[in-house]
Amino acid sequence: MSTLYDRQTTLDLDTDKRIIVCGVGGIGWNCAKMLAMAGVKEVVCFDADTVEIHNLPRLDIPMTCLGKNKADLLERMVKQMRPDASFTGFPFWFNPDVIKVGDYDILVDCTDKFDTQVENKGIADGAGIGYIKAGYDGLSITISNTLPEWDTGNHQDGYRVIPSYVSPAVIVAALTVQKILSNSQAEIFTTIDKMFNH
Repeated sequence: MSTLYDRQTTLDLDTDKRIIVCGVGGIGWNCAKMLAMAGVKEVVCFDADTVEIHNLPRLDIPMTCLGKNKADLLERMVKQMRPDASFTGFPFWFNPDVIKVGDYDILVDCTDKFDTQVENKGIADGAGIGYIKAGYDGLSITISNTLPEWDTGNHQDGYRVIPSYVSPAVIVAALTVQKILSNSQAEIFTTIDKMFNH
């Protein structure tokens, strides 16, 4: 295992981080998994949702996982890939009373409700840690240190159903992980069309 991360040593990645991931749907699932695969010091994730059929195009899990909690599943998957990883999946919505938020470096918000995003940003700001909103609305990609401009919360129950499949979820997750590991303050506001149709 001493050679596990040899090929990334020259990339100057900062893996000495403790990360909170809120929401482990397509983006959060892949983001948390990639952080663990890169050897990040600690990852905790929160999600009360169970896997539904419409989640499977974005999650690399078998059909037998339907009905199981996403955070629990992700913790089990990560522990199989990286047994030494400090990774905890909490099978409920983000609760700042469960962990000491100020001990973490960044809260990555991959939730779909605007009110939840506002609350999470406030918690991160109050604890003095970084905040990253990673998301997309089917076309527009946001990887930002603030709330997304394209979402206003004006949806039924504040929840936005987003057209999606695996590629945008993995692209946004990978770019978010790069932002974290490179200590970048850069933000990405673009559309998928702009990325591929120059």
